[in-house]
Amino acid sequence: MTITADRNTPFRDGVDFVYPMAANTTLYAGQAVVLNSAGNAEAASLATGKISAGICLEKVTSTTIALTSVKVRRGVACFDNHGTITKASIGDNVYFYDDVAVQASGTSASVAGKMVDIDSLGVWVDLNPDVSTGLVAANNLSDVGTVATACTSLGLGTGDSPTFTGITATGDVTLQGGAGALTMTTAASSVVCLNNSATGLLMGSSGMVDLLVFDTRTGVEKIKVKGTTTQVALHVDVGTFLVDEAATVTGIIYADGGIRTTAAAALAIGAATTTVVNIGATANPVAITCVSGAIAAPATITAAGAISGLGLTSVKTNDYTVTTGGATDGGAVIQCATDAKYVILPAIAAGNKGLKVTCQNTGADDGVLTGFKIDANNYVKGTVVGVSAAATKGKGFLSTKVGANQGDYLTVMSDGTDTWWIIGGVGIWAEQA
Repeated sequence: MTITADRNTPFRDGVDFVYPMAANTTLYAGQAVVLNSAGNAEAASLATGKISAGICLEKVTSTTIALTSVKVRRGVACFDNHGTITKASIGDNVYFYDDVAVQASGTSASVAGKMVDIDSLGVWVDLNPDVSTGLVAANNLSDVGTVATACTSLGLGTGDSPTFTGITATGDVTLQGGAGALTMTTAASSVVCLNNSATGLLMGSSGMVDLLVFDTRTGVEKIKVKGTTTQVALHVDVGTFLVDEAATVTGIIYADGGIRTTAAAALAIGAATTTVVNIGATANPVAITCVSGAIAAPATITAAGAISGLGLTSVKTNDYTVTTGGATDGGAVIQCATDAKYVILPAIAAGNKGLKVTCQNTGADDGVLTGFKIDANNYVKGTVVGVSAAATKGKGFLSTKVGANQGDYLTVMSDGTDTWWIIGGVGIWAEQA
């Protein structure tokens, strides 16, 4: 009721109080008194859940609970120092060790009051409880100096990691635990967001909250990754990225590491009437390599770099110098049926890395000496039919005329630095003399 006239409100000086005593208890003048959970006075001790009441002013003995009262006085009282309390603790809570001493530790102890001074007499403690002390006591958390006890009193488990059976947050939740701030330890744990919403869940940063968007609209559920223009939005740092269903790409695919297929269907790009593959540029040519088989080219293939694996065949009757690009030499099988005619390989450069050439002897058995000749600064390395190249600078690799059979062949590939590597062959071959 709100008064509308003057009121004679009873008033105390807040120093002396009278409390009912616990049963079968004797309190002595000068003894620290606390209130137990029933609100009855008893001597202070090393225990939790007690409320500091003051200093006993008289000796009183009770026999029956709450039938005898004791008078106590609040204020600043001096206690013995149990432990090593120093001036550094001034302003902090101190805790009852017993009915005449206090300690700094709140382990298994109740708050006595705020320390205000320390001298040769002892530790001076303000016994007037503040609001927080009453609030703590009301929640059975008088032992606020010990996290484990406080958490246990609230039913949160022990230590610094409380356990909840369920939490509903209607506002923001901020986690400051760093790595592992949110950890799930049960199988099939899940984060469930709003259903049937284009923005069912947004994940990001304070600068961009929608880096990851969960679209939960029924029938069109998807996850959208949003980045910044010209920057990588999705980066698989370790491992591989697997798409086991059809994927539609309406933008450009940048494949610095290459595109490789393992299925028989291989790679189908674009429509029949469209120019669908644009690889490299004049200033930065790249190579198209077919590891095995041939590339069927119904239209013109133009490249600034080497094109390998086209499976083209060219018959030569004289020495032939291989060019570094175009559909004529890259991946070509150059057939030689004339004795002492050779395939002359170009000087190796970054632009012809991956250039693959095959020399095949199509002459009569024991009748044709042919093979590869190389630039003076290049090497031939590798092994064919158990014979290893000596890797002498400037020395090519040739067939032996005697013992040569029609159909013998040798395939080499440029490493783009200084070496033609033998990658296949049949017949008897040896380093150029």
